[in-house]
Amino acid sequence: MLTVQMWDGYAAPEVHSGKIWFDIETRKVEAPAGWPNKRRWQAFMIGTAKVSGGVLTLEVAEGTEGDVIEDFEKMLRYHGPMAVYGARVRDFDKWVMCGRFTNARRGLNPVPGSWPHVDEKAWQWKNIWKAVNGESGKNGEKSGDRYPGRLADLPSIDVPEVWATGNMDMRAVVVLHCLRDVAELVLLDPDVVLPAETRKELDQILTDPLWAEDFLNGYEDEHED
Repeated sequence: MLTVQMWDGYAAPEVHSGKIWFDIETRKVEAPAGWPNKRRWQAFMIGTAKVSGGVLTLEVAEGTEGDVIEDFEKMLRYHGPMAVYGARVRDFDKWVMCGRFTNARRGLNPVPGSWPHVDEKAWQWKNIWKAVNGESGKNGEKSGDRYPGRLADLPSIDVPEVWATGNMDMRAVVVLHCLRDVAELVLLDPDVVLPAETRKELDQILTDPLWAEDFLNGYEDEHED
């Protein structure tokens, strides 16, 4: 069962419809027989952003791998066909979702694994890693090291361990990390021009400690037993 957090109401030109920005959080799990590695990467959380009806909506969803894949493909069917991501190593986000990523030193598997995965040929894919990590876009940003002023949060390498604790306070930090990654993709996409107020609102997600505090407190309250 997928659990979804949504943030919308941000104004955005309809010209930016037709694509989904996405970022995934992953963990290592045992791979089935026949896979070239003993373990494989599994997506358990996905952050997305889309424009529909002139409104930009950001979502973070977590659940089973099948839920995550099904939700993403459904979103692409209605709001795609382009999937935009920012991956430093071997188009990680794309190929994990398509079931072919092995590891950073090894090439892609020729065919997807037997677990749920996205049909890579059904959609268009664009990696904007260079834009997110220092190349200027139309809006004039130059991050040098990701978005300027982005607050420090959980390192990606620690996400699986922190999520596995089941502690709601810590899980809120993981969700915020994923949300920030998606907001950053939208803000630093070189093809995107947003209204000043929308840029300001997305900037808050990345740089405003009071916004972060309110978010963390709200997540914890919403998920209290």
